[in-house]
Amino acid sequence: MHCYRTKARLAALSFLLAATLSAQTANAVEATVKGPVTVRRGEDLQVPVDVRVKKGLHINSHQPEDKYYIPLRITWDSSLAEARGTQFPEPSRQQFAFSEGKALSVFDGAFQFQQHFHVKPNATRGFGAITGKLTYQACNDKECFPPSTAPVRVTLDVR
Repeated sequence: MHCYRTKARLAALSFLLAATLSAQTANAVEATVKGPVTVRRGEDLQVPVDVRVKKGLHINSHQPEDKYYIPLRITWDSSLAEARGTQFPEPSRQQFAFSEGKALSVFDGAFQFQQHFHVKPNATRGFGAITGKLTYQACNDKECFPPSTAPVRVTLDVR
């Protein structure tokens, strides 16, 4: 009976710890786009996406130094446009307590990346949106947290 209670308490503690860590990193990154963006059907479009990383945290870049680090990625879902490529800025190289003297490729603070789209020739005219998910792994100076996502929305005025 005692063993069962101990296991139940450990499970509850693990759940609370995971929830706390998840809450700390769930809002670690905010991605925004100024808009609406006016575009014509069939045109190519370059959209700047502003990203802000919560103070005291950093995220792995799109090209992390190690295969075990989760890279920064963006995925898009839209019937209006097709994603044609992402241009990230140059990441910084920083050392952390957990990186054993190795400089890692990271982003922190505020930065901007460029997203290229091609608006479909048969896109519906008027206002619509392209929605995306920015997947990242946030870390502090001592440890990295489970991957998380931040929503991104591009509002289009298709003419």
